[in-house]
Amino acid sequence: MKSTLLLFWIFCIISTIFLAKKKGRSVPIWLLVSIFLGVFGVIGVLFARNLKNNKVFGLNKSDSIIASFLLVILLILTISVIQKTIKQKREVDEMCKQINTKIRLDDIEENLILDKNFLSAEKDFYYKKVYTYNRDVLPSHPPGYKEIDSEIWETYIKNGKIRVEHKIIYSDLGKETYISIIRPDIKLVWEIDWNKKTFAKYNLDDIPEEVFKIKREIQSTDNKKNIKGYLCKEVIAKGLLEEHYWVAKDIVDIRWFDKIQRHIAQAFSAVGYGSFAGLYVSDLGGFPLHREVYDDKGQLIYTVDIADLSKASIPSDKFELPAEVNKK
Repeated sequence: MKSTLLLFWIFCIISTIFLAKKKGRSVPIWLLVSIFLGVFGVIGVLFARNLKNNKVFGLNKSDSIIASFLLVILLILTISVIQKTIKQKREVDEMCKQINTKIRLDDIEENLILDKNFLSAEKDFYYKKVYTYNRDVLPSHPPGYKEIDSEIWETYIKNGKIRVEHKIIYSDLGKETYISIIRPDIKLVWEIDWNKKTFAKYNLDDIPEEVFKIKREIQSTDNKKNIKGYLCKEVIAKGLLEEHYWVAKDIVDIRWFDKIQRHIAQAFSAVGYGSFAGLYVSDLGGFPLHREVYDDKGQLIYTVDIADLSKASIPSDKFELPAEVNKK
């Protein structure tokens, strides 16, 4: 009798686990249910035997009837608690599923909005950076070598298309101009030597995204100041050199501009100066309006200032290959 009950109980447990798995239910909870029911079943059988005046647990017939009644009540309450627990778990699982679904949908929607904004005419943006060098610190070059007095970088952005004009101004007032036109829409980069009126063409997919080899430790400070009407905070980046950035949060969308910078870094790496793309705005937490670079002795080497920025519409022909240049 005992072995039969034990085998039947094991069969019930295995069946419960199998059905729980098949129906996608919680196996631990249903395993617990089957164990409880098995225990109550064995106790019920023992009490039923006691009703025939066989002593079980030292109870007489009347006590067994009361115990059986209490056992039934306990079984009903246990089943009720288990059902409530299962229901609550289902509700929590459903809630988690809805939250995860919403997070995924929000993420997809955000990426779609980002991509739409990235290709939107409303995202026209222009800024002009001026590099000024401290000649008291920088070493002198040999005779005949042209000393760089300053550099001007002008960046135009429209519909995801990018144009970067790099002007090098020498101490003798001579200058050179180089232009990068980056077209993610057609996967092309044109690198133009405006001085020689020549250009080279690169496939954007063939250029690995620039990964900076120099590691920098980035730290935000509590220092703040107003630059061009924007409240800026100081961010210090330490590597081979120490760079102090003054960044503003409300000039550009960080994720959007980060994507722009990555395309610029790709284009720059094609001609061997990808590191000039600088730190990404996502690293700095905002758009830099001023930058100071110091050597390991704490001497100022050069500064970078945003001389101009605008969100006015930019002509589309800025992003086409000029007719005056010829392929190298």
